[in-house]
Amino acid sequence: MGGRDEEEPTAPSNGQRDDQGAVCEYCGTPIDTSEWYPVTNRRDPDGSVELYAFCSETCQDSWCDEQTE
Repeated sequence: MGGRDEEEPTAPSNGQRDDQGAVCEYCGTPIDTSEWYPVTNRRDPDGSVELYAFCSETCQDSWCDEQTE
């Protein structure tokens, strides 16, 4: 309300917002990391393991389904 447009931080592919808060990998919703939340891991071609956080099991399932298509 200060007269300037504030944009929501964008979520890079590692599930972290620019302000370091976790966001859902599928829908971009901020995640309360003080509570349980689902995660999935995947090994990249270079051998490193990436963790992906989700706001719900529904988003996790949807994301996983897209990865197997």
